[in-house]
Amino acid sequence: MKTVEISESDAFWSEHAQSQEPIVLTRNGQPVAALVPIEG
Repeated sequence: MKTVEISESDAFWSEHAQSQEPIVLTRNGQPVAALVPIEG
């Protein structure tokens, strides 16, 4: 599972928008949210 700092997320989305990999968003190194792909 990838981990992404919220302050770095804009650049991340442009590269990985089509990824099917779960992503963990962090703030100050602490996980605050998880994004998972919807299957279907």
